[in-house]
Amino acid sequence: MKKILLLSDTHSYIDNDILKYVKQADEVWHAGDIGDLKVTDAIKKLKPLRGVYGNIDDATVRLEFPEHNRFMCEEVDVWITHIGGYPPKYNGRVYETMKQNPPRLFICGHSHILKVMPDKRLHVLHMNPGAVGKHGFHKTRTMLRFTIDGKKIDNLEVIEFPVRHPQKLLFLITLQHLLVNISYTYKDLIFIFLNNFNTRTMSFRTRYEEESHPYEISRRSYFALST
Repeated sequence: MKKILLLSDTHSYIDNDILKYVKQADEVWHAGDIGDLKVTDAIKKLKPLRGVYGNIDDATVRLEFPEHNRFMCEEVDVWITHIGGYPPKYNGRVYETMKQNPPRLFICGHSHILKVMPDKRLHVLHMNPGAVGKHGFHKTRTMLRFTIDGKKIDNLEVIEFPVRHPQKLLFLITLQHLLVNISYTYKDLIFIFLNNFNTRTMSFRTRYEEESHPYEISRRSYFALST
């Protein structure tokens, strides 16, 4: 089993709060828009790092990181790229490969909007960790962490830092057993879309039913739909 910390869009920002979670992971994955290489250098001093460059990254970053990073983690085929879209609206640069040879886990950044959602048609799970840097429109900095054990992706957590609040309060939502089986029993998979409003109180209700129902995680900021 591997504990994965997934982050993106640091835009040259790194701090001890981020590094605290880096230390708790087995591997760190960065989905692009790194900015200054001091970010990835700080991570690599602590843990193994896989990453890709993003659209804001300069030639120095692009020499160190590829545009696409596809690899196996345990028994899960993973593809990381910065700009890739999301199900079913994949970006043109990945569309044909997604149709012909889809991974099991497809990871992007770029949007600064955290999403976790399955693609039933292609049997793909999509993740976007949102942005953990301070540059951009988002009001909340986010990362994801989860475990991969064989074919199973489990123990998904959203790590959240308010961007502009003077106190460094951290909100951690634990979504245990959200992704119980990579074999895609879709009624148990939940689509999460986070709009990154700045909220303080969060609750999470789950009902596994055949029909689609809204699942409120917090007022205005988060909602989930069964699939």
